[in-house]
Amino acid sequence: MSQARMLIVTQPQSPERHRLRARISALGLDKDLGERMFSPDNWHQTCCGPFDSGQEALLALLAAGNAVQAAQLKAFELSFNRIRGEEGERIHWSLLTRGRPEPFNQLLTTLQTELKSHGFKDDGHRPHITISYRALHALPTRRIDPVD
Repeated sequence: MSQARMLIVTQPQSPERHRLRARISALGLDKDLGERMFSPDNWHQTCCGPFDSGQEALLALLAAGNAVQAAQLKAFELSFNRIRGEEGERIHWSLLTRGRPEPFNQLLTTLQTELKSHGFKDDGHRPHITISYRALHALPTRRIDPVD
């Protein structure tokens, strides 16, 4: 069994998940992935981590969340407009965004700064939602109508 992990994520609300799922279905990609598609109920944008679970990680993540709340950052939207499958250790298919909002960068910086003060290094994250961690093949970029 693998080690439990801890992280901070955001999730698209249900209507956006349904619209994203519809875009994937319209391209037939859900049939291509089959059981290899990550459940839409678990689709998320990772903001920091994952870290091996434990009391130190829990306290660091709580402090990082508190730092974000105290910073009163501007709200932002991510606009997903394409899907791509990249080869690496495993083949990941991800929904990718149009642009990278500055408040997104500020959120990551706030989290990283606080985590660093607790001895945790986070290298940052790009705006995306992974829909499969174990696709059978790479996927060239496919455009979809934007979902904000």
